[in-house]
Amino acid sequence: MLVVFDVDGVLVDIDSSWGKVLKQLDIQGSPNMPFYLRGEIGYYEFMLKDINLWKSKKKEVDIYFIKDVLSNVRIHPKAKNVVDELKKRGHEIALLSSGISILVENVAKLLDIKYYLANDLTVDDQGKIVGGISRVPLLDKHLVLKLWAKRLGYGLNSIVYVGDSVFDIPVFRIVKVPIAVVDNTFLETKMKKYVLYVIKKSKLEEILEIPELRG
Repeated sequence: MLVVFDVDGVLVDIDSSWGKVLKQLDIQGSPNMPFYLRGEIGYYEFMLKDINLWKSKKKEVDIYFIKDVLSNVRIHPKAKNVVDELKKRGHEIALLSSGISILVENVAKLLDIKYYLANDLTVDDQGKIVGGISRVPLLDKHLVLKLWAKRLGYGLNSIVYVGDSVFDIPVFRIVKVPIAVVDNTFLETKMKKYVLYVIKKSKLEEILEIPELRG
């Protein structure tokens, strides 16, 4: 099986890498996200607008600042054991995130995961952020996964997906084994009908007890 993990809110202790940067700059939430969710702008434009928002608060926002902010994000204490055990059982692991690729790459390296996909920041010769590359739009993760999994040699009937938000519901609907990782009853109730299994965030290791993943 190909076991695909969302990253923000599942394998790390923050819900959004975009939100983490905003918080570091004393900005409470993105004013651009509602426009994206309503379909008034695309994800690429959302990224550019948020990047410009960073610059409005801190003129010298460069890639080193972003790397420093995201280097403080902690990985779930059970993540390494879970990933290592799944590998031992013969499963391939991948990371799919609508967040910033810097964080996802950090997680991939720490957990020794070969395949990962997220959104890139682009920089000039001095490391200043000039734009981005939208690889995994928030509302199109299911479409991205379809194409990516095929490229990796997996059909949808061979995919386990582990997500934590309502934005993962389109992905839950298309994979063989959808798993929701939640930390409150509201989300659990909201997502229960779209998944086969619900696991508490604090008990990530319970993924190893799921029959389809026992090896």
